[in-house]
Amino acid sequence: TALGPLVLLLKDFLTKKRLNNVFTGGLGSYALTLLVIFHLEVRQLIDFVLLKDQESHARLQCVS
Repeated sequence: TALGPLVLLLKDFLTKKRLNNVFTGGLGSYALTLLVIFHLEVRQLIDFVLLKDQESHARLQCVS
């Protein structure tokens, strides 16, 4: 899956921007991982809905 490499890339980015320390308002590994999982799940859901919408439009065009 894309989870591991994406989390590592974002951790590196946060480290370079000094936003990886939870005590100073940054994101820790657990929160970052949850955000990435949420993003991937929502993106997959949106892609599914858009695909279904395109299929519905295609069916309507065939009928008319």
